[in-house]
Amino acid sequence: MANSQSHPPFALLLKQWQGWLLDARGYSPATVSNYGLDIADWIRFLHAYCDDENAIDAMLRAPTANAVKAWMGGQRRAGKAPSSVNRALSSLRTFHLWLRGTDPQCAPFPKIRRQKMPQYLPHPVATPVAEMLGAVAPASDKELTWITLRDRAIFTMLFGCGMRIAEVCTLPTSILPPLGRSWPASITVTGKGKKMRIVPILPIVATAIDRYRDECPIEQDEWVFVGLRGGQLSPRVIQRRMQVFRETHGLPESTTPHALRHSFATALMEQDGDLRTIQELLGHASLATTQRYTQVTTTHLLASYRAAHPRATGGAAGGGGGAASSEEGA
Repeated sequence: MANSQSHPPFALLLKQWQGWLLDARGYSPATVSNYGLDIADWIRFLHAYCDDENAIDAMLRAPTANAVKAWMGGQRRAGKAPSSVNRALSSLRTFHLWLRGTDPQCAPFPKIRRQKMPQYLPHPVATPVAEMLGAVAPASDKELTWITLRDRAIFTMLFGCGMRIAEVCTLPTSILPPLGRSWPASITVTGKGKKMRIVPILPIVATAIDRYRDECPIEQDEWVFVGLRGGQLSPRVIQRRMQVFRETHGLPESTTPHALRHSFATALMEQDGDLRTIQELLGHASLATTQRYTQVTTTHLLASYRAAHPRATGGAAGGGGGAASSEEGA
């Protein structure tokens, strides 16, 4: 087999598989593109790993555990993060699953352990969200521009609805009420994997979006949030706007658009929200992802305790040190 760039059968195979990912599995174009890069990398690896064309062809239909592990090891040595290596493994497993459905000669995919992922906690914004959202607007209404109103509406929606940046960027005008009409209690958004879910709309969110829509000079035929020249807004634009806002107001680097979504989830968790309900509101495929927010609230509570309680630091007389040690070890 020639390399993946020039071999027509493989190029056609890759195109068919990517089409299946888009249509049958509902993957986003960006995910499909990344998966394609992973498989192209696997093919390049096979050309270095195998002796001849027949061995490459056989390995495509029946990859061995040793070969897959060697491929993953090469990626680790190249400095790829565990998440990237795991995604590549997922790409190959998905490709092989599809290939087995089209070619009866394919053997089952070998059992390979995923890379151990470092544990991390979501970071909600450190600044009180109400204070932060208020700072998005300049001092007087005369200074407000439609871009500023757009940013404020987006940031308010990320926090008030717990939406992802991509979901906000692809919010269609068709699901919103006409200007001047009352808003529904919720809207339906399309998230990862084209999964649809119900998102509540708070009055502050509806007001922020309506103010932006009223001032926006560009016709919003398809998308609610548009760029300077019209058209669909890019997630990168939102990230850059947040960066400018963060630098202007001296906010920490952890203040990101996605951190507003974390703040939404953390706020619900601190109010004893039901995990399953929060999972549905966030559009998480796994409850384990939502459960990370229980650790966030526990960390927040302990930090507040240590900062406020007179004996938390062990500095008070009368055995304060022992009390602090027991708290630390609990």
